[in-house]
Amino acid sequence: MSDFPENSGNLTVFHDVEEYLGQNGKIARTDNNFVFREGQLKMALEYQKTLKENSSLVCEAGTGTGKTFAYLLPALLSSKTILISTASKALQDQLIQKDLPAICNILKIPHNYMSLKGFSNYLCKDKYYELSNKFASSNGLKLDDYIDESAKKIKNTEQIERNKSDIELLDDDSDLKKGVITPEIMAKLELLVEKTDLALQSDNEIDFCEVNSKFDSVVVSKVTMHREYCKKRKCKYYDECFCYLARKKATSSKVVVINHSLFFSTMDIEDPFNFLCPPVMLPKYRAVVFDEAHDLPSVGREHLSFSISLYLKKCFQEDVAFIVKTLVDVPVKDIIEAYNQIITSLESMHSYLLSRQPYADGPKAHINFYKYEDYFQSDDPFEEYKVVSNQFRQRMVDLYSSFLSAKKLFIAEKELNEDFFESRIIMFSEAISTIVNLMTLDKKDNENAGKYVGTVEVSKKSFKLQLTPLEISDKFGSFIKKCENNNVSTLFTSATICIDHKFNKFIRDIGANSSVNCIEVESNFDYEKQTAFFCSKDFPKAEDSLRISKIICMLEDLINNVNGGVFLLTTSVSALKTAYELCIEKFSKKRAVLCQYRGLSNSNMLLEFKKSGNAILIGTASFWAGVDVPGKALSLVIIDKLPFTSPSDPLFKARCQSYDLKFGKNKSFAHLCVPEAVIDLRQGAGRLIRHESDVGGLVIADPRILSHSYGKIFLHSLPKMTVCNTTDDVLQFLKQSTNS
Repeated sequence: MSDFPENSGNLTVFHDVEEYLGQNGKIARTDNNFVFREGQLKMALEYQKTLKENSSLVCEAGTGTGKTFAYLLPALLSSKTILISTASKALQDQLIQKDLPAICNILKIPHNYMSLKGFSNYLCKDKYYELSNKFASSNGLKLDDYIDESAKKIKNTEQIERNKSDIELLDDDSDLKKGVITPEIMAKLELLVEKTDLALQSDNEIDFCEVNSKFDSVVVSKVTMHREYCKKRKCKYYDECFCYLARKKATSSKVVVINHSLFFSTMDIEDPFNFLCPPVMLPKYRAVVFDEAHDLPSVGREHLSFSISLYLKKCFQEDVAFIVKTLVDVPVKDIIEAYNQIITSLESMHSYLLSRQPYADGPKAHINFYKYEDYFQSDDPFEEYKVVSNQFRQRMVDLYSSFLSAKKLFIAEKELNEDFFESRIIMFSEAISTIVNLMTLDKKDNENAGKYVGTVEVSKKSFKLQLTPLEISDKFGSFIKKCENNNVSTLFTSATICIDHKFNKFIRDIGANSSVNCIEVESNFDYEKQTAFFCSKDFPKAEDSLRISKIICMLEDLINNVNGGVFLLTTSVSALKTAYELCIEKFSKKRAVLCQYRGLSNSNMLLEFKKSGNAILIGTASFWAGVDVPGKALSLVIIDKLPFTSPSDPLFKARCQSYDLKFGKNKSFAHLCVPEAVIDLRQGAGRLIRHESDVGGLVIADPRILSHSYGKIFLHSLPKMTVCNTTDDVLQFLKQSTNS
C-alpha cells in the first residue's frame, strides 16, 4: 500500500498551504517559534498552483524567506512523486536530516524520502571486509576492543532510536591521520556497517552507509568502489550492497533528494517520462525542484564536458590491479602494454606543455595557444591560423593512436568481462572523439564549432585537455520541454536568480520558454535596519597593483573596532595571499587570522571561525557561496572587488564571442559579464545576514560600483541597506543596531 495517494491525472490536494503557513495556520498554532513570512506563503501558494497545473515556475526567494518549507509543504501535500536537486551534498544532508523530517511531522505523514548520491559515496562491503581482514591479520587486533561500550548498545534493535546520540562519534575526525588506517577508524567503520544493516532489517531511516561525509578521503578511497570496477551480480555481497539497495529504494521513494552533479550524470541514462522504461536509480517523478538553481549552468557545463588528463595513469593502475585480482584468461601483458603506450603519450604531452607554459599552476589556456605557432589573442573565434605546431600535433597523434590501439584490444577481449571492458571501450571512444574535436574545433565544418571550447590546464603534477560546452540551454531546454509535454511540473528557485529584478538571463541560460511564470519573493529580513553598506570613490582602482594593501589600510580602524568576526572575500588567489600577509601583520595580536589554502580544510576553517567569535577569515571562490555563519561571529563582510570573470579565461571568452556573434558586437558585456558578476556579488553579500536578529556591515571596496554606469545594476540587485558615508558611520550603525 502506497504511503501517499498517487494521482497521475488531476492533482489531488489534501489541504491548502495557507492552512499551515498562514498567520493563524496549523504551524503557528502548534509551534511557538514559528514566524509568519508573507513571502514564504506567497511562494508556497504559487508553487501549489504550479503543481496543480503541471507547469513551470522560476522563483527568486530572498534569504530568510524560508523557501525550503515553501516548496516542501505544497510538494508533499500534492501526493506527487518528487525529485529535488540541490547544489551540494551538504544541502542534501540538510534537507534529509532537518527539513523533510520536520515537514513530515507537521503533516503527520510517513517519512518516505531519501537522499541519493553518486556510486562511490557508499561503503563497498567487498572492499571493506577485505580491508578489515587484512587489518586484523596484520595487527592481531580484535576491533571490538575499540568500540565504545555505549555504541555497542546499537546492536540491540530496540535501542536504535533512543541511542542515536551514541553514534555521533562517527562524525568526530580528530583521530584521523591522513594515509593511516587506525584501530579507531576500523571500529567506527564496523559500527557504521552494523548500524546500517540493523536499520535495513528494521526498515528505519538509513543513509545506506554513505561514508564521504563521515571519514577522511584516504579512508573513503579504501572502502568505496568506482562503478566500473564493481562486480555487480558476481559479487557475493550484491544482494546486500548498500549502493544498489540505495538505488533500488530511490526508484520507489516518494521524495528523492540528489545534487545537480548527479542530475546531469543521469540525464542520458534515465527516462522519467516513459513508464514502460524501467528506472535505473530515480523514481518516475511527476515534479522536479531545482534548489540553488543559479548553479545549474556552471555545474552543467562542467558535467557535460569531456577531458583527458594525467589522472588516467592512476586509473589504469587500478584497472590492472582489478584485472589481475578478479578476471581470468585475460591477456594481462597485452593490456599493460596498451596502457603503458597511453601513459607514455600522456607523460610526453605533460612534459611538452610544461616546456611551453611560462608559469607553473597557471590559468587555463585556449588550446589554439598550443596548436598554432602563430597564435595570438583575437576577437574572432574562427581565426584562420596558418602555422601548425608540429610538436604539439605529433603528441596529439600519439595520444590518438595509443587510445585507438587500446580500444581495438578491448573490443577483441570484451567477452571476458562485458561490463568492465565496455566501460573502458566507452572511455577510449570518448578520448578519441575529444582529441579529434580539440584539433578541429576551429574549423567551420566541425559541427561542434561555436558550441564547445577547447582548453588546456597545466600544473607541475598534471595537465588536462578539456572540451566544454559553451552553454547548457540546448540540452537542458530539451529536458524542460519534455517535462512540459509530459505534465511534469518544474520549480527553479534560489536567493540569487534575478539581475536588477529581471529573470531574462537565467531563463536564457537554462533554455526555458520566455513565457515561463516568474516571481520574485522578497526576504523577510529588514536589511535597512540590519545592514550598513559602505563604499567609497576613494578606494583604489581595480588595476592598482597595491590595491589590497591600500584597502586594508583604509579599513584598518573598522576591522580593529568591529565587535564580531570579519569575512574578507577576494576575487583571486594572489589577492588572498597579499591580504593574509597584511592581516597577520596588522591584526593577529587581537584576532585570529584564518586563510584559505593554509593547511586547514574549508570546513575546519569555518568551525574555527565560528568558535573564535571575532576572527578574520580570508577566502576566495568557495567562501562566496554556501557558507552560513549566523550571529555576531560574522559582523562584517568585505568584498575586495566586483567579481567579474577574467576576460582571459578561455571558456568565458568563447562564451562572450559566441554571444556577440549571435546578438551583436560587445553585447556580451552587458548580457553576460555584468549579470554573472552580479550573481556572484549577491552570493558573497548574502553571507552576512542569515537570521532575523543578525546585524552587520557590508563593504564593497571597488569604486566602479559608484562611478560606472553598470554599477547601478549591482546596487539595484542588492537588498536596500543603510548607506554609510564613512567607516565611523558603519561602526556607529552596528553599535546602535546591536544595542536596540
